[in-house]
Amino acid sequence: MSKYGKIALTILSAILSLVGCAPPTRDDILGTWIGYYASNREPAGSFEFFEDGTFEARDIPVEEFLWAPPQRIDAQGTWELDVSSNDPFAVHRIILVFLSNDSGLPEFESVIYIFIGGKTLFTNVEGVGGVHFEKQR
Repeated sequence: MSKYGKIALTILSAILSLVGCAPPTRDDILGTWIGYYASNREPAGSFEFFEDGTFEARDIPVEEFLWAPPQRIDAQGTWELDVSSNDPFAVHRIILVFLSNDSGLPEFESVIYIFIGGKTLFTNVEGVGGVHFEKQR
């Protein structure tokens, strides 16, 4: 193997060790995720995902999940991990069904995306802009 081949293999190994080699699992999603706006790092609420497939959202910007006027809501609902493939570099979805909220909005469904390594959730599929949620330890 050439010198450059060895360097490329070393870099690829390092990247794979950082991001993991498997798609996200339900256990990866469980817990509390704190949100912030990607553009300015201002707080954007939180999600807590429970083992029974339910979630609680606190002070989230509803316009990131539903075509609605900007407002912050607290909500409860159900979630399901949709692992679209076994490719660890694929974009996977968490399907959210908002069953109740404190603003009187009707029940609605939305998604949030999880990317490489499963350490951040994104409200838009490109992973830029919108709100990012980081898992708390």
